[in-house]
Amino acid sequence: MTEKGINMAIKGAILGDIIGSSYERYKCQTPKSAELFTVENRFTDDTVLTVAIADYLLHRSSWSIDETLRHYTGQYPHRGYGGGYWKWVKKDPTFMPSFGNGSAMRISAVADFSKSIDELEELVEEVTIPTHNTIDGLTGARVIATCAYMAKNGESKDAILNYAATEYPEILDTRYNKLGYPWSAICKLSVPLAVRCFYDSTSYEDCMRKV
Repeated sequence: MTEKGINMAIKGAILGDIIGSSYERYKCQTPKSAELFTVENRFTDDTVLTVAIADYLLHRSSWSIDETLRHYTGQYPHRGYGGGYWKWVKKDPTFMPSFGNGSAMRISAVADFSKSIDELEELVEEVTIPTHNTIDGLTGARVIATCAYMAKNGESKDAILNYAATEYPEILDTRYNKLGYPWSAICKLSVPLAVRCFYDSTSYEDCMRKV
């Protein structure tokens, strides 16, 4: 793949992380009132781990995915990692695999590097299982990676929504602002909402504002 061919999903995810960083503690009232860039914006743990996975997939060095994630975390230690993830980094025996949406927020490189859906599904498991070996964690990562892959390959928004609805059927006929989810950092609530925001949007900026 050329550099251009592997950048679309990754760049979109990183920009979304930076835009969303100032809204981790509160939400705006309407899409129009959202300030996309403020003095509080920064890249977070999701960008760090997105780049880590991209590095791992690009170079396939002697490092395992576990070693790569831990290395990048050590290079950027103050970026908002969750307590459970830190337990994994430190090999704490009390660590429990996560069902949080971190698995989905760092998965974009898989969409950029995969040449087929079969390869995508294999890579999703390879880079996700170390920290999110749960049904919810793996499903969230696979859905986001597949939606991004479908978009890169020219699939329609209807096709993408219909695919995501095989895992999250509630999004098929319900607009993003009517789903009624509480604020949540778990995959089964935040991932379907993100997909529906994409479907109901008219542009990248509009999608970010709805999210």
